[in-house]
Amino acid sequence: MAQLRQPDYQVIQPIYGSRRRNRNFLNQLNTYIENNLSQHTIKRVCKSFRVRYAFPTQIIIVQNCRNSSIRRNSSRRNSNRRNSLNNGNSRRNSLAE
Repeated sequence: MAQLRQPDYQVIQPIYGSRRRNRNFLNQLNTYIENNLSQHTIKRVCKSFRVRYAFPTQIIIVQNCRNSSIRRNSSRRNSNRRNSLNNGNSRRNSLAE
């Protein structure tokens, strides 16, 4: 990870660690970064990720929906879908007989 100052790291790490329990962690993380990281720190972050830096640069953290750590009702939806597919197949089999 990019070299952050110790106080920044001590604030960001617990917020990031709470990502599975707290749906609002991205907002908290982005607010902290916007208000507290200097351009010098942002420049070091860009350098560590090999991103070209130009003054002024903002860092915005986003979450990939496919790799979301917050679980929505996907398992319930998938099980309902499986049940409806199975019911449809059994009806077809009974009609074919």
